[in-house]
Amino acid sequence: MINNKYKKYEKIFLFAFMLLPTIAITLNLDNDFWFLLNQGKYVVNYGFPNFEPFTIHNGFEFIIQQWLFDLIIYFLYMQFGKIGVLILVFSMSILTAFLIYKLCMMLSNKKIYLSTIITAFVYLFLCVWFMVSRPQIFTYPILIIELICLEKYSTEKKWLCLLPLPILSLVLINCHSSMWWMLFAFILPYIVEGVIKTISKRRVLYNQIPLYVITIIMLCIGLINPYGYKSIIYIFTSFGNKDINNSILEMGAPDVKTLNGVVFFIILSLVIFIYILNKNGKSQIRYILLSMGTIFLALMSVKSIPYFLIGTCVPLSFFLKNKADKLFFNYGSKKSLTLISVFLISIITASIYVIVSDYDALKDYPETYRAIDFLSENTEKNKVILYTSFYDGGYAEYNGFSSYIDARAEVFLKSNNKRKDIFGEYISLQKGNIHYKDFLNDYPFTHILVTDTDVLNVYLSKDDDYKIIYKDKQCKIFTPNK
Repeated sequence: MINNKYKKYEKIFLFAFMLLPTIAITLNLDNDFWFLLNQGKYVVNYGFPNFEPFTIHNGFEFIIQQWLFDLIIYFLYMQFGKIGVLILVFSMSILTAFLIYKLCMMLSNKKIYLSTIITAFVYLFLCVWFMVSRPQIFTYPILIIELICLEKYSTEKKWLCLLPLPILSLVLINCHSSMWWMLFAFILPYIVEGVIKTISKRRVLYNQIPLYVITIIMLCIGLINPYGYKSIIYIFTSFGNKDINNSILEMGAPDVKTLNGVVFFIILSLVIFIYILNKNGKSQIRYILLSMGTIFLALMSVKSIPYFLIGTCVPLSFFLKNKADKLFFNYGSKKSLTLISVFLISIITASIYVIVSDYDALKDYPETYRAIDFLSENTEKNKVILYTSFYDGGYAEYNGFSSYIDARAEVFLKSNNKRKDIFGEYISLQKGNIHYKDFLNDYPFTHILVTDTDVLNVYLSKDDDYKIIYKDKQCKIFTPNK
């Protein structure tokens, strides 16, 4: 029998449990942060560039595909420093959790325990790997809001429920244009469901015409950005490159040799097991299609695992809603309140541990960036032609140096810049497929900043034509020994 006096306390504890994964969010700024920040600074000072302005390469065609996000973090960083950016990351993460919970409640017919547990499960993996200082922290809530609008339309059958979708299209094309097409990947199952039911002469629960109209409007809205159609097609010229897929973990397919790959396949197996175990459970065509699509995307790249979590795991709340009362304690019971109290103690304990262990992460940047600070203090920036590794270029560029490469991998593809495949050249150098002397002869570097893992560190350390002017535990700076 449900005891109402426990309900108000239990709801607080359930929310606390749901938000527990927030403590797993790193306090480090993501490596991409510096080039994003630098792009925001450039837009504020000079407007929108059509040619890449930050590296030693000339005439590279270029667009800032996440310019609005760059502006937001630039203003936050200028006003509040790193703390301002972290507040944004944590705020968007918590918003994402509550949106997932709202969607689960809609799908499960307000089964609180089921919704809370699925939310906490999905939110955990988002926080551990994906809630970082990148534009994706806007992308996830935008896609969840889209699903909420679509679900609301499917039940209330009012076209007004779809009105936020063009706004979402406008925001996403300017915040993260490479992921703009995900809006249509998420709306497609709802359209296809209607087509299937129409062909099979089954009753369609909602009018399809408003979906068609709103989709066309969303497509047209996508052109409202500083680069027009170039932002829309950006994903097609930026993804699928073999060197990028093999070199950057998040761009490659999940691998059982990596932790996130193992976790993904465990979750996928768990989802399949739940469907097999409850083979008499009911689902909807749109959820099946959404799951199939997001599973396919996740099998293609680690970067797409969050869409699998949202599109495949969240609909389990619909599939399991009739089993919820058997799976969990009664909401409001003394026994369940005791259980949630244990979770709350865990939250406090884990929070203290994370704060203490992650204290060093509150520093503004990694140790390797001290070498760039050294250059800033001891060189004339306009006379420096700098080689940096893939991961250090962004911070160098933010500090006013023109570097050889940075972490914007797709910018250095010929399919985007229309000039030269710099990324392929960099990978060939690191693999030893290009002789380091031939590479250095092509570029008049005045300073070469390498980490211990860079192949140039090995060669230049034994080359009398180069001398070390800076050295710490993780990197060195070489200059020609003239």
